[in-house]
Amino acid sequence: MQARPHGSGIALALLAALLLGGACGAQPDAAAEGAADEGLGDVERLLAIEEIGRLKASYFRCLDTNDWACIETLFAPDGTAVYNVEGSGDPGTPDNPVTGPANIAAFIQNGVEHLTTVHHGHMPEIEITSPTTATGIWAMMDILQIPDGENTLVGWGHYHETYERIDGRWRIKTLRLTRLRVDRAE
Repeated sequence: MQARPHGSGIALALLAALLLGGACGAQPDAAAEGAADEGLGDVERLLAIEEIGRLKASYFRCLDTNDWACIETLFAPDGTAVYNVEGSGDPGTPDNPVTGPANIAAFIQNGVEHLTTVHHGHMPEIEITSPTTATGIWAMMDILQIPDGENTLVGWGHYHETYERIDGRWRIKTLRLTRLRVDRAE
């Protein structure tokens, strides 16, 4: 028996699951089938999903390391972000989304640069809707600590996003954060 590198075994298992219709008897959805019909085969869809996962990983890393220039590179030129689903007229709410990469980066910077943050994204539900568009929902958890070290918030929720492939790179087109719960850590 020939040993295979660990990573290639995972990639082969994922490819096999995709080609066989997914794990646990899951059936491919019509939108994914349509994407394949429009020029993306199974391997290209799998690669697009991986690229979008790396995009979101970069978002969390850049946010937590206060790399605002990096944040700008992750959004489409006409990208929008909604970080507060409640409130009327305030920036970052549904009726007043933050628009444009520089404005989104500045909005995030203003909100968290004075905090120590840890963001985790989990269980992505990514759907490739065409060769250049996709949607995604990410379960998330974040920890926000005020510098005094005594006030820490822990939150859970979901990022609801759309993506666009521009000049060969996936970018965030729309982002909406919904929170399920926020607790004060003791």
